[in-house]
Amino acid sequence: VARRTRRRGTATMSGRESAQGTGSLRGNRGSLARRFRRGVQLVRAGRGDLLLAGLASVAGFPPVLLRYPAWLTVEPTNQCGLRCPLCPTGSGRLRRPPQQMSLDGFARLVAGLRGRVQRMYLHNCGEPFLHPDLTEMIRCAADAGVSVELCTNGMHLQDDGICRAVVR
Repeated sequence: VARRTRRRGTATMSGRESAQGTGSLRGNRGSLARRFRRGVQLVRAGRGDLLLAGLASVAGFPPVLLRYPAWLTVEPTNQCGLRCPLCPTGSGRLRRPPQQMSLDGFARLVAGLRGRVQRMYLHNCGEPFLHPDLTEMIRCAADAGVSVELCTNGMHLQDDGICRAVVR
């Protein structure tokens, strides 16, 4: 049984009521400050996604994926035909050998992420259109319900067939 006591015009609570978070304005202010501090801690720890998910649920939005990232960056290839001075690939600062991800490896990755990742970026340190299976990769991800974005230098968009295949 919870008891209410009065001290100098401020209601304080004890027992079950305070544990449930109901009660006076003063108790709510403390709860709000505690929540704010917790939000700052989450952001500092690099878990702002948890803070946003909590805010979204309070606002009545549908639940947000919390245990997995909302997006994933996948590098189909780290090759590029340009020599841009600011790019690690183009300037020669990339210390990895030129590689391309296999379509099988990509399909296994997407199968493991099905229902967990909402968006996938198919670029990082290379030109994605240099990968011979790029359109199949995009189709594989789209079939799994993952939206795909990519960044290109545009050099390989001159072929109308490639542009149509990517948009499909």
